[in-house]
Amino acid sequence: MLINRLKGDKKFVYINIVMIIMTVTLLGIGFFKVSFHQVSKYVDYTDNWYSNGEKVDLSKVEDYEYIEMEIPEIHKDTFLFFCAKSVNLNIFVNNRPMYQHDMNSEYVFGKTKGLFYVGVPLFREDSGKKIKIMIDAPYKDNSAKINYVRMGDHVPLLEIRTNLLTLILSCLVVLIGLLLVILFPFLWYRKLTTGKTLFLGLFVFCIGTFLVSDCNVLQVIYGKEEWFHILSELFMQIAIVPFILFVSRIYTVANKRGYQRLCVLSILIFMVTFLLNIFEIKDLHETIFLVHLNYLFVIVYSVYLMIKAYLKNNKVEKEHNIGFIVLFLFVILDVVSFYSGFYTGTSFFTRIGVLLFLIMEIFIIAKEYLTTYKNNMKHEFLSKLAYHDGLTELYNRTSFTEDMSLEKKDGFILVFDVNNLKTVNDGLGHSYGDELIITVSNFIRDYYTDIGNCYRIGGDEFVVITNDDATKDDVDIRYKKLGESLDYINRTQKRKYTLSVAMGYQSIKSSKNMDDAFNKADSKMYKNKIKMKKGKK
Repeated sequence: MLINRLKGDKKFVYINIVMIIMTVTLLGIGFFKVSFHQVSKYVDYTDNWYSNGEKVDLSKVEDYEYIEMEIPEIHKDTFLFFCAKSVNLNIFVNNRPMYQHDMNSEYVFGKTKGLFYVGVPLFREDSGKKIKIMIDAPYKDNSAKINYVRMGDHVPLLEIRTNLLTLILSCLVVLIGLLLVILFPFLWYRKLTTGKTLFLGLFVFCIGTFLVSDCNVLQVIYGKEEWFHILSELFMQIAIVPFILFVSRIYTVANKRGYQRLCVLSILIFMVTFLLNIFEIKDLHETIFLVHLNYLFVIVYSVYLMIKAYLKNNKVEKEHNIGFIVLFLFVILDVVSFYSGFYTGTSFFTRIGVLLFLIMEIFIIAKEYLTTYKNNMKHEFLSKLAYHDGLTELYNRTSFTEDMSLEKKDGFILVFDVNNLKTVNDGLGHSYGDELIITVSNFIRDYYTDIGNCYRIGGDEFVVITNDDATKDDVDIRYKKLGESLDYINRTQKRKYTLSVAMGYQSIKSSKNMDDAFNKADSKMYKNKIKMKKGKK
């Protein structure tokens, strides 16, 4: 069933990989077209900014044509450094251009760089002068912001240090996703997990990549702000398909047609936003409402499945509900904040929600893994009891009966009988009889398991069914070695009994069927047994 479901949905996995490749291609184009800008120095500093004599809120700057402030007393040359989002800027110090963007120019992708950092050099003679920032906010929404205005003479380590924990946690999410994907084939082969581990891994990797590119640290280190903007926008979409597939594996009430249609819708939205961006019709920022709408569809569908699972009182599925509810609430908070301009970040709540969700899911998966492992061990133990002899650990008569029904066309059947077992049991006790059986079985295992399967089918009876490619010489040579080994023990260990085994074998190919080959081998073994007894007399 699992294999069939995986085969049915593998097209979505392949399409998801194609989506990632398309994103990387777009990033490659942007990487070579977007120029570097390197910010050299800054320190944490915030002052009052005004527009037309009124104090302004830098978290909402789209309504201002310009903002300005008076430069405080500077005792040595320094820098003014700040973070800007969804705006284009021209900066002047006492009407001297310090940072310029041609308002009529176009970026490789979109109308702005997305989130970027600006460093403006200030000199001692600029003390008391006006610094003016001309602002163009092409997106008439609440996304245009200027954050963290700072002044000083240090490299931009403060911004890195401030968001370093965020970067580390986001990278940890990416690594956990990769680990789940890498471990999946091994765990699936061992029947310790299902396809949901693969889909969870893909989702976590994609959403982690979005969080890493959106945590503002890499922009400080490398520049290339537009490149990271593309990365975050597209991986935010790529994460949706594996998430849908993960949800469909969690809840057994999921309808295959329903979740596959949702996957198709998500892929179509990705393709539309991708192509609109490529052909410069609408950029990723202008089509983000489609992504948020898709998020809403996924959340509604998931909540629907959660309610159905709850009504069916499925305890296992209900364990996942809390994690999903937490994730959805935090994602909704981010979306609402994006449109309302409530805070300056873009993925703060999503980051928290993903981490909490991941912790809960890993706990549940670990518990399921342990339960599955225990059940597999129990099944393996019971299977071993059912198909293996308790004393010798060779295959038992049940295994022998099932293998005889396979009707092989080639190879040999060998029948062994331990001589004098009854005499040993009656005269020395069953502990010595068991020792005799174990010793013989060990030699049969050593000499014959490389050419076939070994069975104990009775108290002193053993059988070997060889592979098809076994030859008569293989059989004869091994029986000779078996006899030599038993003779060596008889001479050197001075046991209270003598080790002796009679054997007969028959070619399956020259017999009517498996039963006929066994009967002929058994008859030859008894003839050999009689000869051995007469030889002793």
